[in-house]
Amino acid sequence: MLIRLALSRRLRGHGGSYHIDQATSPPPSDLDPYTLALLYAADRTDHLAVEILPNLRSGRVVVCDRYLMSTLAYQGLSVDEDWLLAINRHAPPPDLCIYLDLSIEHARSRMQRTRWTRDLYEEDDKLRIIRERYLRIIAEARPELGPVAVVDASASMNTVTKRIQSLIQPLFSSDQPAPAAATLSLFSWPE
Repeated sequence: MLIRLALSRRLRGHGGSYHIDQATSPPPSDLDPYTLALLYAADRTDHLAVEILPNLRSGRVVVCDRYLMSTLAYQGLSVDEDWLLAINRHAPPPDLCIYLDLSIEHARSRMQRTRWTRDLYEEDDKLRIIRERYLRIIAEARPELGPVAVVDASASMNTVTKRIQSLIQPLFSSDQPAPAAATLSLFSWPE
């Protein structure tokens, strides 16, 4: 809850909006970046203990929509990456991390069509820097992140889905097909 409030700038200050005049709005007052990074690390640790690890021990497939690479890309804007890795050192690397790459213009267009408010990181300049950070982090091939695949998310939903399916299929034994999308457990937290 605190993370969502911080991202929407309601924890301290107001939230930005796509549909009001930004020139007449008071400037936002954001939460301290180290505090936000600690909130994410605490949320990730709890999520691992309560949902991810028990499900993995039960033989279930677990899919998360954000994980350590997102922390490095987003919180790394204003917090030391080595410190971020240290506070997240108990997060095991995934079997596969898939980065859905999308131009800033395309992302903004999608956001404007589906939402009324803009989160803390959703200004064009920040989005550009975050995308560059993701691509740099991926190029570094850090062992803490596990293997990373990049998928062009500007393609059609069908094309993106097929590409993701081709990436996850090798993770399952040859005598056992990959589970249908409906049987995948999706656990997520905002970031």
